[in-house]
Amino acid sequence: MISVSTVKQKMTDLDWLEAFRQLIREHIPLSNAMQLDILGYRDNYLTARAPLEPNINDKGSAFGGSQAALMSIVGWGVVWLETRKANLDCDIVIHKGEITWLLPLRDEILIQCQVPDVDAMRAFKRTFAKRGKAALKLYVTTSDGENITSEFNCRYVAIKKDN
Repeated sequence: MISVSTVKQKMTDLDWLEAFRQLIREHIPLSNAMQLDILGYRDNYLTARAPLEPNINDKGSAFGGSQAALMSIVGWGVVWLETRKANLDCDIVIHKGEITWLLPLRDEILIQCQVPDVDAMRAFKRTFAKRGKAALKLYVTTSDGENITSEFNCRYVAIKKDN
């Protein structure tokens, strides 16, 4: 696993994205069972997809538990990527979240999380430096490619590691 303290050279967003892909493949087995595919980390979004088949329910639509797990992983990924880019050595936990189910999803599951804006990240880093922990509010969605099918408003906390 890539540790912030072991990074000797500046990594690009693509390097961090590949490190995140490796991390979830190796340490979050559920992501493999759900066939989570991280698509990209650009234009202020982390995007991913998962096929319907391993995530289907008895009604022929995406299982709510799968969608919740996928959105949780993608949200966690945004915090992981942003803290690593900022050289913050921390553990990340989900603090709270609320999901609103809008429509049944009967196709490939597309997951998207917006990266916090510059001001939110600046405040996050300032709080982390002062207190050794800080929180980020995120908005994660699933969609069928045309319509948002669920929304996840959540809060993750980064806690400084004791080295």
